[in-house]
Amino acid sequence: RKFIDEHPDSPLSIVAQYQIGEQCFQQGDYDDAIAAYQWILDRFPDNEYADNALFRIGQAQAQQNDPLPALQTFRAFLERYPQSEYRPTAQYEAAASYFRLGDFVNAALEYQAVLQNFPADANAPQALFEYGNALLKLDRAADAARAFEQLIQRFPASAQAQQAGFV
Repeated sequence: RKFIDEHPDSPLSIVAQYQIGEQCFQQGDYDDAIAAYQWILDRFPDNEYADNALFRIGQAQAQQNDPLPALQTFRAFLERYPQSEYRPTAQYEAAASYFRLGDFVNAALEYQAVLQNFPADANAPQALFEYGNALLKLDRAADAARAFEQLIQRFPASAQAQQAGFV
């Protein structure tokens, strides 16, 4: 922190600030993590760490069980960084935020987008499972059953396929 205070415009300060954010995040101090990541965005919005910082802010907000700010952050991330490696997870997290907000229509649409845009992503089995759950919440049991069947067929060894067999 002393280095950052003495050299706020140094590229090394960005790395140090990001590491502070990571340490705070890992310790569950999400407010300080958000502040550390926001420092990067405020001072160096075009730096290579900027997409990471915005993504981690969304994750910290999600960890705080505050789905509306998390949703807004993930939507902003998706608009601002369309080529980021974090895009699949950000889209999944946006869907999860809609689900937590009880907006099952938009949750289902976002889960579908994850499955269409990133079918091989690690989040795909969970996205398909949650898509089925969103359809159940919308009283679309037949569509949900098809989603769960697809989950079992596409990802038979996944924990979500095991759960889908009991839904």
